[in-house]
Amino acid sequence: MSNLYASTKDTTNLLINEPSLYLQQHATNPIHWHPWGNEALQKAEKENKPIFLSIGYSSCHWCHVMEQDSFVKKDIAEILNKNFIAIKVDRERRPDVDEIYMTAVVLMQGHGGWPLSVFLTPKARPFFGGTYYPHAKFKSILTQIAQLWLTKQEHLQQQAQKLSSAIKDRNTLSAKKSSLQKNIKKLATKSYLSRLDPKYGGFGNAPKFPNESSLLLLLNEATQTPNSNALTKVQHTLSTIAKAGIYDQVGGGFHRYATDRAWQIPHFEKMLYNQSNLTNVYLHAYALSPNPEYARIIKETLNYVQKDMQSPQGGFYTATDADSNGQEGEFFIWSKQEIEKSLSPELSKFAQQVFNITTTGNFEDKNILHLKQSLTKFAKQSQQSYADVTKQYEKLRQQLYIIREQRIHPALDQKIIASWNGMMIQTMAQAAMQFNNPNYLSSAIKAGNYLWASHQHPQGGLWRTTYHGKESIRALQDDYAYVASAYCLLYDLTNDSVWLQRAEDLTKFMIKNFTDKQSGLFYQRASNQAQDLIINPKSLDDSAIGSGNAQALLLFNRLYERTGKKQYQQEYHNLLAALSPLANNRPTAYASVLNNLNNNLTDQLNPSQYMAQGKVKLNFQPSYTNNTIIVKLDIAPGWHINAHIPKQKNLIGTNLASNPQTLLTQWQYPKAVEFTLPGFEKPLAVYEKQTTITASIQNDNLNKTLGIPLTIKLQACNQEYCLAPEERGLRLRL
Repeated sequence: MSNLYASTKDTTNLLINEPSLYLQQHATNPIHWHPWGNEALQKAEKENKPIFLSIGYSSCHWCHVMEQDSFVKKDIAEILNKNFIAIKVDRERRPDVDEIYMTAVVLMQGHGGWPLSVFLTPKARPFFGGTYYPHAKFKSILTQIAQLWLTKQEHLQQQAQKLSSAIKDRNTLSAKKSSLQKNIKKLATKSYLSRLDPKYGGFGNAPKFPNESSLLLLLNEATQTPNSNALTKVQHTLSTIAKAGIYDQVGGGFHRYATDRAWQIPHFEKMLYNQSNLTNVYLHAYALSPNPEYARIIKETLNYVQKDMQSPQGGFYTATDADSNGQEGEFFIWSKQEIEKSLSPELSKFAQQVFNITTTGNFEDKNILHLKQSLTKFAKQSQQSYADVTKQYEKLRQQLYIIREQRIHPALDQKIIASWNGMMIQTMAQAAMQFNNPNYLSSAIKAGNYLWASHQHPQGGLWRTTYHGKESIRALQDDYAYVASAYCLLYDLTNDSVWLQRAEDLTKFMIKNFTDKQSGLFYQRASNQAQDLIINPKSLDDSAIGSGNAQALLLFNRLYERTGKKQYQQEYHNLLAALSPLANNRPTAYASVLNNLNNNLTDQLNPSQYMAQGKVKLNFQPSYTNNTIIVKLDIAPGWHINAHIPKQKNLIGTNLASNPQTLLTQWQYPKAVEFTLPGFEKPLAVYEKQTTITASIQNDNLNKTLGIPLTIKLQACNQEYCLAPEERGLRLRL
C-alpha cells in the first residue's frame, strides 16, 4: 500500500473523507479510488499509469448497478489497483470535469450517459470510454487497456492527443459576435411544435425528459402569437404529466424522466432541479390560463420540497435515489392487495377508481400510481363538485403517505448545490408572488440566507457545495448566475436592498473571474482555478438545466432594470452578441438564451416591475374578488414622472392600457403634483414619491386572453435632465 493510503483503513479508500454522498458510497469499495485533483493526477504521472475515471451521482440507478456488478468485486479491484489510477467524480460537484469527458465519450461513441467510464493518460487526456459496462465486458476492457498501455503506449498517447484537440476545438468558438436572427424564436418554436408527441405531449418517444426550457419557449410564443396552438400543446403536455407516473401522486414532486412514451414508468430518482424547473413551467402556464389542476400540482410539489428537500438550516438538498432497499422504485409502487388491506373500503374503492389500480399492475406486477383522468374530469363524470373530489383525494393521499412512510426510504443526497438552490429560490419566489403565499417566501428567504452565510469562500466568492455543513468545491459560473438572479427576486418581494447588494457583489465576482475576454463568454471554472483541467469548458447550450451563460443574460437584465447601471446593460449586450452566432446556428439548443432575453415571460409576469433605470418601481396587485387592479408606483427621491395628462403638450404622460382595451376600464389616476422646473414658465404636472393607479377588471373578457396584457408608458425626470420615454409590455398574472 502506498503512502497515499497510509492514513486510511484497509476497508476504506480515500473517498471516505470526501463531503459527497456519492463518493462516500464508494469509500468501502476494494478499489483504491481517488477523488479528482492534482494529487491523483501527479500520482498517475509519477507511476506512469493510465487513469480510469468513473463519473456518476448518488441517485443514479445504473451507477449503483455498475458498483454491484464490478466495483465491489475483488477481480475488478485487483486489475484496477495494479494497472490504473482509479478516480471517482461526483458529476454534481464537478460538472466541469463531467462536461469535458462526456464530450469525449460522445465524440467516440455518439452518445453518453451515466455512469461515465473513461480511460485517460496520466496527463488526463482521454483515449477510450463509454458508459455502463457489465462485469465481463468491463473486465475484458480493463485487461486489454492494461496490456495496450504496456505494449502500445505511444499509440494511445497519440489517440489521446487527437481527441483532446477535438474537445478543445469544440470549446473554442471561431464565429464572430453578431445579433440574433429576427425570426429565431419562431424557427425554434416551429421546430419544437413539429417534434411534440400529439398523443402524450412532450418531445420524442422514449425515454422521455420534460425539457422544461423548451416548454417555456413555447409559452413565450403563446404570448406573442395568441392564436397559435403553442399554449394548447404545452397544456396537453402538462396535463398528461400531472396524471402520469412521472409525477409522485402520493408525495408530490417529479421523477427525473420516464422510460416510456406515455410518462407512466419513471426512472424514480427525484432531482431538485426538476422540482424547480417543472414547477416553474406550471406556474407560467397557470398564470396564462388558470387550471386548478396546475395549482394543485404546484402546491403539492412545493410542499414536498419544503417537507423533504429543505434542510433545517434552509438550504435545499440535491436529490433522492431511484432505488430503495436495493430495488428500483420499490418505495413508490403498490399492489392491489396492499391498497385493499391498508385502506378503508370506501377509500380503497376510490383509490382503485382514480388510480386505475389492477391486480397485474403496470410495473413488475405492481402499480405505479397514476390518475386515469384528471380530477376535474373525474368530478364531472361522477357528478360531484371539484371541491368534494379534491377533499376526498387529499384524504386518500394522506393515508397512502402515512403507509408509505413506514417503508425503507430512498437515500437522500443532502449535498447543497448553490446553483440548484438559486433555481429553487427563484421558483419559490415566483410561487409566493403567484399565490401571495408568505410560506413560500419564507422558504426562499431562508435558503437565500443559508447560501450567503454558509457558502461564502474565505478568499471571496462562493463554495459550490456544502455537505453536512462541510464545504468542498469552489463555485462555478452558473452558481453565481443562478444565486444572484434569485437574490434579485428576493429584493422584489422584500424591498430589502441587502439582497440587491448581494446580487451585485456576486455578479462583479463572476465578471472578474470567469470572463473569457477573447470570446466574451463565461468559463465554467474561474480562470485561475482550472489547473487540473485539460480545457476550461463553457456552459453554453441547454442540458437538463439552462446554461450558466443563458442565466447570466437574465441576471444582467435584472440588475440593469433595478439599478440603472449602464455596466449591466453593456454586459447583457456583449454576452448576447457572443451567444447569438451559436443560437442562430442551432436555435433549439439555446432555448434558455431565447427565454432569457430582455422582457422575457418570467419577468413580464413579475408583479414588481422596474423602469427608468430603476428609478421607478411598479407593483401590480390584482383583486379578482372585487374586480380591481391596483398599481403602486414608488418613485426614487429627487425624481418624478409626468402625470397622466401633462400640462405641456410636448411631454409624454404616464399611461397604462390593456390589450384589448376592454379588459381594464375606469382607470383612476392620482391627482398630479405641481412641480416647478427651471426653464419652464408654467409648473409641471407630475407624480412623485409613492402614488397609486387603479382600474376595473372586466372578468367577462378574461378567458379570451393569456393573462392580462398591459402596456406602460412613462417618462422620468429630475431637476437636471429627463430620461428617454419608455414603453414596456407585461402580463398580469391571472
